[in-house]
Amino acid sequence: MASETRTPPMPAIAIEPQEWAELSAILREHVPGRRVWAFGSRATGLRVRRFSDLDLVVEGKLDFRRLALLDEAFDESRLPFKVDVTQMAWLTPEFRARIEPEMVLVQEPENALQLDPKLNKRTLETMCETAEGKEVHPGKNAAGLYRKLGI
Repeated sequence: MASETRTPPMPAIAIEPQEWAELSAILREHVPGRRVWAFGSRATGLRVRRFSDLDLVVEGKLDFRRLALLDEAFDESRLPFKVDVTQMAWLTPEFRARIEPEMVLVQEPENALQLDPKLNKRTLETMCETAEGKEVHPGKNAAGLYRKLGI
């Protein structure tokens, strides 16, 4: 029996559902283990026009071949707008600080830990104590966990 690939939930960016289906399929194929964020007008919803481009930033650094294949997939897609892709590793600290407030996560790695948004830090500490069989000290070994989880 063939496994069915489902489109992830649509993020809060200014694109149509059928555009999201195509965009997410391209991202899953070409950068499956990477977080990808949208930024710019389609992420903020401000000053969006029908053919405004979609700005994406990919976690880390891609090799030239993978980036070229990703760009080619977007160029050959049926998306009615241009998709500009950059890499987090290429951003200057100043530019990153400018776009971070408007960044919208559009892809999470498939093997990423999915947390219930109702969890709080104490609940996570308790989970760690149970999983690791040792006490978790806030501000010490829990701090690294919080950073990894984006808390």
